[in-house]
Amino acid sequence: MLVPPLTYLLLAFGICFGIQNKAADLIGYLSFGKLSSLLDCAYCVGFHCGWLVWLLHSALLQLPITASWGTAIELVGWSFSSAGACFLLSMLMTYLDTNSPR
Repeated sequence: MLVPPLTYLLLAFGICFGIQNKAADLIGYLSFGKLSSLLDCAYCVGFHCGWLVWLLHSALLQLPITASWGTAIELVGWSFSSAGACFLLSMLMTYLDTNSPR
C-alpha cells in the first residue's frame, strides 16, 4: 500500500507544527542562539521535516537508498516541497487565527 504524497506533506506539517510550538517550549529555557530564531521559521523547519519524512518513507517501505544523483535530487526536491507546504499551511493557519471572529 502506497501512501499518497499529500499524506506525507501533512505528516511533515504535523512534525513542523509540533517542533515549532512544543519543542520551542521544552528547550525555551536553554539559550541556543540562532537555533531559537530558526524554530520560528516554518520554511526552515519544514525543510528539515521534509527530509526526515522522506527517510521515514524509505525506511517503512524498505526502499534501498543508493548514493546517486537521482536519490539526492529526490531528497532535496522532497525537502523543498515540504518546506513550501509547511510555510503555506502555517501562513493559512496564521491568517485564519487573526481573522476569525472571537
